[in-house]
Amino acid sequence: MKINLLIALLVLLSLKANSQHWRHVPGKKVYADLKEALGAKNDVYNLELYARELTLKDLKRIGEMRNLQYLALGKCWLTDLPDGIFKLPELRTLVLNENEFNSIPAGIRFSKKLEYLSMQNCEISIVPKEIGELTHLKELLLPGNSIAILPAEIGKLKKLVNLVLWGNMLEYLPDEIGQLENLGDLTIDRNQLKTLPQTIGGCSKLVSINAERNHITSIPASLRNLAKLEKLNLGYNNTYHFPSGLSTLKKLKKTPHFGSFTTGGTRIYRGTYRPGVFGDQVYVYSNHPRFYL
Repeated sequence: MKINLLIALLVLLSLKANSQHWRHVPGKKVYADLKEALGAKNDVYNLELYARELTLKDLKRIGEMRNLQYLALGKCWLTDLPDGIFKLPELRTLVLNENEFNSIPAGIRFSKKLEYLSMQNCEISIVPKEIGELTHLKELLLPGNSIAILPAEIGKLKKLVNLVLWGNMLEYLPDEIGQLENLGDLTIDRNQLKTLPQTIGGCSKLVSINAERNHITSIPASLRNLAKLEKLNLGYNNTYHFPSGLSTLKKLKKTPHFGSFTTGGTRIYRGTYRPGVFGDQVYVYSNHPRFYL
């Protein structure tokens, strides 16, 4: 009986936690009905609409909610947004997942206080240079799109902590990526990358790089400058050249491994567990007891 009560309590707490997105303005109602929100537009801080057909008139009226800080418009078949939404003076979070944009609207430049932008699975092929004007942006999530090129202006996002670009068509990262001095997590798996830029060594706060499922054949020597790096995933690549000095990355964590090989004076652990399911994954972890230069 006590066990059942405990399980019920845990489920209730889980449901309560999941009902509140971590980016919502705490203590403020999350509106999920546009008509209701329009009736209280001066008191709307959180608006979350999913699978709704929104007219241009609807979108312009959302742009009149001057206190709005969290806006999520998921799977609303949007192809563009009026500048009024980007000009919302308090907007901090913008979630536009599963829409039909082919580009991030240039009006994004008006969102001066924006901290979090997510446009997952939106058919985006173009990231405009205006993205560099989001000087307060901390998280940029653009996975599952068709992006082939990132503008050099990406390097202006000095506060960026998390950059997620998996499942795109990137063949290279711009050198300006190395200017992201606060970047902690870089997720670039499932692209067409052949290498990582030498400038990546300038991202001194990088903790995690996930670059699996690309076409990477070598990694830059500057990687050894990333003293805070804990995870480097190069699975499903053709990476057989590693620079010397990787053993200086003392924070790289251990991982289970199956066999090893040596190249360029560095022992690399290659996972071969259940080939065809997990593939031939390569991990580099410098504090493994058998890792040496």
